[in-house]
Amino acid sequence: MRSVVSFVLLICCFASQGQTISDALLFGQDQKLGTARFMSMSGAFGTLGGNSSSAIINPAGIGVYRRGELGLSYGISSQGLSTSHYGSTSNDMLNASKLTNFTLVFSNPLYESDWKKFNVMFSYNRRNNFDSQYTYEGVNQESSKLDRYLFDILERHVFIEELYEQFPFGAGLAWGSELIDTLDGNYFHHLESYGHEQRLHGKTTGGIGDYFVGIGANYNDKLYIGATLGISALNYTLESTYTETPTASNTKTFLTSWSEKSTLDISGRGLNIKLGLIYWIQEKMRIGLSYASGTSFLINERYVKNMEANWKDRDQTFANSPDGFNEYRYISPYNITLSYALVDKYIGSIDLDAEWVTYGRMKFDRVAGFPVDFTEVNGEINDNVGPALNLRVGGELLLGSFLLRGGGAVYGNPVKHKEFFNRYSISGGIGYRIKRATFDVAYSYLGSTTYETNIHYAKNIRLQPSTAQLHAHQLILTAGFKFIKLE
Repeated sequence: MRSVVSFVLLICCFASQGQTISDALLFGQDQKLGTARFMSMSGAFGTLGGNSSSAIINPAGIGVYRRGELGLSYGISSQGLSTSHYGSTSNDMLNASKLTNFTLVFSNPLYESDWKKFNVMFSYNRRNNFDSQYTYEGVNQESSKLDRYLFDILERHVFIEELYEQFPFGAGLAWGSELIDTLDGNYFHHLESYGHEQRLHGKTTGGIGDYFVGIGANYNDKLYIGATLGISALNYTLESTYTETPTASNTKTFLTSWSEKSTLDISGRGLNIKLGLIYWIQEKMRIGLSYASGTSFLINERYVKNMEANWKDRDQTFANSPDGFNEYRYISPYNITLSYALVDKYIGSIDLDAEWVTYGRMKFDRVAGFPVDFTEVNGEINDNVGPALNLRVGGELLLGSFLLRGGGAVYGNPVKHKEFFNRYSISGGIGYRIKRATFDVAYSYLGSTTYETNIHYAKNIRLQPSTAQLHAHQLILTAGFKFIKLE
């Protein structure tokens, strides 16, 4: 199963597997997490600034700070998929909690100059959350995943003694666990009489976090400029179990069930920069423009898989894969954001962001010692993926020491010739200010349109597409403290 939201299944160092468009989008589509104030307004902060997470949209917001600040944000998430497979539906969610933001800002006044402030920010901000869970299950009367492994053997005319070497993560394991066998010199598998429940359960954990240093300046309380240099840390683990169990009516096989379990661990580090400016057209009207480079990741993958079969009249059979390892580079898309805001210091504010994301510029590159050819997948990205537009709107209402907030966003579909927007979010929250301390709470929901996917795939297999829909809930708590410049 390959989702354009958050799932990778196979690694690229083996002939039958490879990086796909979905793999590129897994690390290229951001959820825009952060502080409670930021999340409660759906990340619509391109011209407001003065918030640590706003720097991930427009670093010119660093220049808006009037005082130093120390802030900490913690998030509780529940994320998963609603699925349908051969008419059977399932809903699965995974609960987790993580640090979403930590920020320290130093604000320094400049005297006898039109430059009013020079501010420095040190921050960690969680960009993506991969903590999720999903289950696909249903009765398939027309194909088996073993068909794929059998076809791999027949297509390449592989000799028996070469099976494990040629297909160490697929057909070789099916042969080793005796799910594929020979009769009269011909290969066959033990579930060619269809009628079995298919079940795929997966659990993903990890995320992408940015550690960055930023600078911002205020020119005459009219022009604000800023820049950040970030190091992105990527961690992703997928544990999945796929099972096929013949139904009671399928009496033509001695197989009672078979399953394969796999674990994929991905880690990577990357660099990125952001540049931005905010201009106050007048006291209550502001515009902003920012640029965020793509992140150039160096990624390591480790993959292991085992297969086992249970029989009516014999002991269990099984086979284990070797440890797979691969290393490569991945470049995520860059984006440009144009923002507009109306601000009244006695009433509140409203901000609108339009973000143009160049998904078609994503690419994979090989590194020395791992001569994997990415020409095909990069060509598929170029042919099937294009730029997309994200729109975010958020507002804040001042009620004395309390602040009410809300927002919404729609996210453009990077896949060409599909619906224009395929993800959306709604959010809300409340804040409280007391002297130099602030406390904020936010709730955010991220969902997707229903999309089609396959729990396994090969061109020769008849398999009804499954459907899935993303549901992600976030509860964010933030505490902040403002201080005078440290001498």
